[in-house]
Amino acid sequence: MAKQKFVPNWFSEITPEGTYRSLFKWGDPAGFKHPNSGLVHLLMDTYHLTKADLQKPVELGLEKIEGERRINLTSSQLESFRSICGAENVKTDLYSRVSRSYGGGMIDALRLRRKIIENIPDAVVSPRDQQEIEKLIAFCDKERIPVNIYGAGSTVTRGIEAVKAGIALDMSVHMNKVVSFNEVDQTITVQAGMTGPQLEDILNHAPEKLGAKRAYTCGHFPQSFEYSSVGGWVVTRGAGQNSTYYGKIEDIVIAQEYVTPVGVLKTSEHPRCAVGPDFDQIMMGSEGTFGVLVNVTLKLSRWQPKNRKRYSYMFKDWATAREACREIMQSEFGFPSVFRLSDPEETDVAMKLYHIEGTAADGVLKALGYKPMQKCLLLGHTEGELAFSRNVNRQLRRICLKHGAFDLSFAPV
Repeated sequence: MAKQKFVPNWFSEITPEGTYRSLFKWGDPAGFKHPNSGLVHLLMDTYHLTKADLQKPVELGLEKIEGERRINLTSSQLESFRSICGAENVKTDLYSRVSRSYGGGMIDALRLRRKIIENIPDAVVSPRDQQEIEKLIAFCDKERIPVNIYGAGSTVTRGIEAVKAGIALDMSVHMNKVVSFNEVDQTITVQAGMTGPQLEDILNHAPEKLGAKRAYTCGHFPQSFEYSSVGGWVVTRGAGQNSTYYGKIEDIVIAQEYVTPVGVLKTSEHPRCAVGPDFDQIMMGSEGTFGVLVNVTLKLSRWQPKNRKRYSYMFKDWATAREACREIMQSEFGFPSVFRLSDPEETDVAMKLYHIEGTAADGVLKALGYKPMQKCLLLGHTEGELAFSRNVNRQLRRICLKHGAFDLSFAPV
């Protein structure tokens, strides 16, 4: 029997500026993505919650982030920052300092809800160009001032916390522009502070915005895509949901330019080199420890969304699903773009979230031997040139059916 729908007393007011909530709530301050009833009931069952537990929101974080916290920088040092970047680009108020030291992880959200402020920089500095970054790094090196680099703040590893104070070098305000576009080589060079949506919007509309002959895509879509920077992708050596086809970020990066305490490091835009070590590979994943990434050149792919072919298959167990995926990846007919295999637990959670559990479709699957806490869901899509996309989808289907999968591709996923 289907459970009676229960809607908790969600908080649905626009988030006030300058508050704790404005930092731990992701996305549009006026937008809300409340859990659906499937997730609500799953959480209630898992953690033995009652309706009473979900009636009153707690620790909403509506208080302003105000007050004084010690600043270790001298007045002379702060004045030097202002002379380099302009007074309007140097901030020492508490809210600015907290906003550039907390990321998007659970521990960040919980600390902000409980008004725990720690490991914040003394000042937030927003350089306007590479020359200012070079001056800032030289000055901080001379004065022994720690530099903590901020891209867009999506870290879930506490990677931007200013454990030794210093400054937060905020790349998001000004360092977010296109440096150059080369349609012959099919590459683009952008500043490190550009966000994922900014980059994809430019590339998807390349004929209008770049004077290109066609539309393009970077092909990199991490889970944090909407709230992360290109520089952040590179220095964390990120992956995305389409990496099976386009590659991880280290497969997309062609060249990089860093500002370091000993000078500027700029790698070659040639795609391959006969000697090593490969400085591009050394710098990617360095998390800002070797220098400040200012520009990055990326390989582009043609944006052809009409050629996507979606698929989804249910397997009877993990071992069978794994072997099917292995054969797909080793058969050399090409790779799908999104290629996601859920284990039995995640599959069952998905069945609950999307209200499939207990339906006629669920009954059919059980009757055919696709049992709870055993079955595994594979879903995704192929893309690229139309004939290629069709062939990969067709070959993928052949292998899945050979391994006893039930084709769910007719259903929306």
